[in-house]
Amino acid sequence: MKKNIALHFFSALIAMSLLLTACSAPQTQQPPAATQPPAPAAPTSAPFAPAPSNPPAAGVKRGGELVFARSEEPLTLDPITPGDNGSIFTIVQIFDTLVRVGPTGNEVEAGLASSWDISADGKTYTFKLRDAKFSNGDPITTDDVLFSLERARSKDSAGSFAYDMVDTITAPDAKTIVVTLTGSSAPFLSDLAYYVASIVPKKVFQADPQGFATKPVGSGPFMIQSFTRGEDIVLTPNPNYWEMGGDGKPLPYLDKITIKYIAESSSRVLGLQNGDFDVIQDVPYNDANTLSTTPGLKLEVAEIFGLKYVYLNETYAPTDNKDFRLALNYATDREAILKNVYFGYGTIPNSCLPRMRYWSKDVPMIPYDLAKAKESLAKSGYTGQPLELLVPAGDSVGNQEAVMLQQMWKDAGINTTIKQEDLGALLDFTHKNNQWNTLALYTTSDINDDDELATLKTGSTYWGSHYNNPTVTALLKTARETVDDKVRADSYAKVQEILYDEDGFCVPFTYTPALAAYHDYVHNWDTLTTGWWWLRNVWVDKTP
Repeated sequence: MKKNIALHFFSALIAMSLLLTACSAPQTQQPPAATQPPAPAAPTSAPFAPAPSNPPAAGVKRGGELVFARSEEPLTLDPITPGDNGSIFTIVQIFDTLVRVGPTGNEVEAGLASSWDISADGKTYTFKLRDAKFSNGDPITTDDVLFSLERARSKDSAGSFAYDMVDTITAPDAKTIVVTLTGSSAPFLSDLAYYVASIVPKKVFQADPQGFATKPVGSGPFMIQSFTRGEDIVLTPNPNYWEMGGDGKPLPYLDKITIKYIAESSSRVLGLQNGDFDVIQDVPYNDANTLSTTPGLKLEVAEIFGLKYVYLNETYAPTDNKDFRLALNYATDREAILKNVYFGYGTIPNSCLPRMRYWSKDVPMIPYDLAKAKESLAKSGYTGQPLELLVPAGDSVGNQEAVMLQQMWKDAGINTTIKQEDLGALLDFTHKNNQWNTLALYTTSDINDDDELATLKTGSTYWGSHYNNPTVTALLKTARETVDDKVRADSYAKVQEILYDEDGFCVPFTYTPALAAYHDYVHNWDTLTTGWWWLRNVWVDKTP
């Protein structure tokens, strides 16, 4: 998120084809032409569930350990709590949802629900549960599902807004869950693939609610062997996992995954080169070409629902002033940042939200224009007070961005100081404290519908912007409650224009692909458009 993923009313979800594909070379610096999705199929009331899709079994080798270096560690493993990808990307490996994103992230497929039925009016969803167990051996019951879904829409949930249209959740028998809505909801199936809707064992959670955040029990392919804050988390196979691999045996393929938390980008690269790590995430862009040409290593450049940007607090001076926010945008030379920080990996955005199904190419791009920046700054009444730019410590890319922004904004007459701090501490601070201005960060979508991030960013105080525009709220409501694809597209295009061009909601840099690097003995590594990976499908073969 920076969460949280990811389309539409059931059949439109299946019809969705964003066609963002992985690339193998730096992209151009201009926004690509809009990808036009196919027209959604008519809603159906027939029971349906796309079967889980697994890679073919040819040559699969079971067993072995994967050592994976990441830049973020989980803040919590309780599904309803987090908004950070350090937590989210781990949670999806150890929990199941009723439905889940498919093999690329653009689809919705069966999870703990083996099938479902949607009423003709789009207000009633009936799910049939498959026979499955939690990692402790307890069977998954409708009581667990009811408990988990009620938690997901409770006031304590980071994603409760996604379930505002839920009226009732019932279990008419031991294998059936019925969800009724107050009206039709285009993203509802995608919302059920949201990590906050992960199914947890009611009895285990209630026995130790606080301890569950570090010692959870789920029904996903992996379970927690150990979790050492600041160091690593060790995953081992759930012996009761329900899904079969391409070879007809239970997933996952690996015996163990150790996820190490290495904040320093250079340390991750060195560890990969030395053989200490099998896979690294967040490859520094200046190292990408070198790694891609190193014998025995592979570089993955994957298009995701992601955006690099500076997030702005709109209730704390001077970023509470729209003209000041627009001045920041006019004073930002995005082409220079893309060239010198991202080494051409990415495209310059025309939005404050990731490029998803309803992204519009027609929103005009804010130019780099110092004269306009100074004009907007004068209109804002800015008196020269320092603007503090928060940057995650150890993030070499974020630090380079910050240094360039500091100079660019200085050229426009804006005084900026840079403060680096641990990412977890920054997220906690900005969520709980209103006295900050700018945060250099990135955002990804946790589901494959535009609704999640658009609603979370503009209608929630969770991420700290405190943005409030009734027109945007109304447009998002319209987009959520219709299955008319054109109406949705028009609504989101207008939201995009208002956030980016009219309100200066953020300072976006790039639609940046996810970069991972791994040894060539690692197989089935694939980053989804939601930003994470299905580790259950990964296998290794270190045979010489």
